[in-house]
Amino acid sequence: YSHTPAHAGAKQPGLTGQVKEDILCRFGELGIVVEEGRIHLRPVLLRRKEFQSQPGSFVYYDNEGQERIMDLPEKSLAFTVCQTPFVYQLGRETGLTVFWQDGSRSFSKKLNLDSAASRAVLQRLGMVRKVVATLKTAVLVADL
Repeated sequence: YSHTPAHAGAKQPGLTGQVKEDILCRFGELGIVVEEGRIHLRPVLLRRKEFQSQPGSFVYYDNEGQERIMDLPEKSLAFTVCQTPFVYQLGRETGLTVFWQDGSRSFSKKLNLDSAASRAVLQRLGMVRKVVATLKTAVLVADL
């Protein structure tokens, strides 16, 4: 509990504690796991209905605190990890593309960032422009 006054018993969690709990739960649902300094994506708790049914946009703040707007295709969702945008999109084959600030890209069939990309994201170096993970719909939890 956030606040337990000496003169009274435990109180409801404060807003700060609840917000932290919600954030941690959501990162778990999104499947963000950091192991040995590497970011792994394991989005097994997502539901199809969480993905956009039509194209849209995503507003976020980059590593320099500048507001950015990113276009998103249908069947996608976006979030940030250490102010780096991550996009999940539904597709036929699972894969991960890291878009670097210098214009280059790196691709993997596994949903893991390598050490260099993980370090750039976690240390907020601004070297990774975005990460796009394509997910087979079969890896998602069926909608209830």
